[in-house]
Amino acid sequence: QSRGSDSMADDPSLTRKKTRVGELTADLEEHAIVINLVTTTTRLSPSGAILGQEKSTAQRRVRIKAIDQNTNIPQMARDIVAKLSKYIDASKQTTIEQLLELLRGHAVTDTRNDKDARNGAEMQEQRQRSRSRSSRPPATMSRLSQYIEQLYEDTAQQIEAAEQILDLARAAHNLEDLLNDDTLVGVLARLLKDDARKDIDLTTLIIEIFLCFAHYS
Repeated sequence: QSRGSDSMADDPSLTRKKTRVGELTADLEEHAIVINLVTTTTRLSPSGAILGQEKSTAQRRVRIKAIDQNTNIPQMARDIVAKLSKYIDASKQTTIEQLLELLRGHAVTDTRNDKDARNGAEMQEQRQRSRSRSSRPPATMSRLSQYIEQLYEDTAQQIEAAEQILDLARAAHNLEDLLNDDTLVGVLARLLKDDARKDIDLTTLIIEIFLCFAHYS
């Protein structure tokens, strides 16, 4: 009799599956947008009682074959949303646009590097940035106004400030206060719009900050 009960629980007609979209990310190596999917499988008794639940994850990858400075990012994002309407809806378009900007910045940098290898000064600058990043104090919300002021300074200070703000944005309990700071959101948006091609490191940091905002909202 127990075997009969088990077979009823395993009957596909008593199994319900629900798939939701998790985090949207960019794979810079494969030049793709990654859609993370979470499927919840619920087993029900004949009376409708829940016998158990299992969760599984999967990914859907959208390879971006060609993207450059002339690409119409909003239109490309709309096309992706339309193509993948089974998984994502129009509310995700802004996130898709931000991921495409990240991929474009990476593609432009790769092209530039193929044409002109980085010289010793560039390598030294990277090492200095790495040392600075490892030695800087932990980010705190109490110093947010200082970080915002640094965003108006030279590129090195902008990068340092963006790193600190990104650290804050990765902590979910900070996101509401960050999003409510109109000065912060405004200067980040301006930098992304006006200076996106000046420094790929700064651009990447700002896009990652906005992605944290998008996942919260």
